Amino acid sequence: MSKDHKEYLRHIQDECSYILSVSKNLSSEDFLKDETLKRAVVRS
Repeated sequence: MSKDHKEYLRHIQDECSYILSVSKNLSSEDFLKDETLKRAVVRS
C-alpha cells in the first residue's frame, strides 16, 4: 500500500476515534434530533 493510501486510512481512523470519543455519552435519540451534529459527523 502506498504512503498516500496509508495516510488516507489513518485520517479515517483518527476521525472515527474522535467521533466515538465525543459521542460516547450521547443517546441515539439525541443524535438524531441534532441536525448540526449529524452533518458534522457525516463530513468527518
